[in-house]
Amino acid sequence: MIKGAQTVPRKGLFGVLLDVIIKAAVHLAYIAGLTILIPLFLLLISPPPDVAAIEFLGVYFLVALALIVASVLALLWWKASLAKTLKTLGSMTLIPGILALVFAINGREIVLAWFETRILNFALVKPYFIQYLEQAVPKIWWLTVLYLLLGMFLILWGVRAGKEEYKGRWYLRWFRRR
Repeated sequence: MIKGAQTVPRKGLFGVLLDVIIKAAVHLAYIAGLTILIPLFLLLISPPPDVAAIEFLGVYFLVALALIVASVLALLWWKASLAKTLKTLGSMTLIPGILALVFAINGREIVLAWFETRILNFALVKPYFIQYLEQAVPKIWWLTVLYLLLGMFLILWGVRAGKEEYKGRWYLRWFRRR
């Protein structure tokens, strides 16, 4: 537990519903922030010639950063435990990386066929989706690896923080030399 933080027992249907809504909103905001970073890095790799578009990149980055920071703080407040927060963030960070790996392993055609069976009117956006994949995927493999490594690091840090959390000053012990 974080010093001074207390978990509030939530009872009844309203409390359960509130838990579900807050968790879904926080998870959605965090994953949206990570997802916004993908096209941002693509635009940084090959910037558009328009000066106004380049100025917009700063706003784009701030929106992604605000979503990520707000969701981290909300999770920390809601869970009242740094270890649980880190484990949750790690598992959510793995989602984009795992999806990219599934896409790479199964191949483009199998994934596109899966989307066609699950998403109504996918045929309308399929050409744009294919064009995006042909341009973007070769350039962002390093970001996929980064998401996987960051997700695993956050989970391991959360496990380690959970062991140290009740001993006090866990952060000093975690970063000390052995």
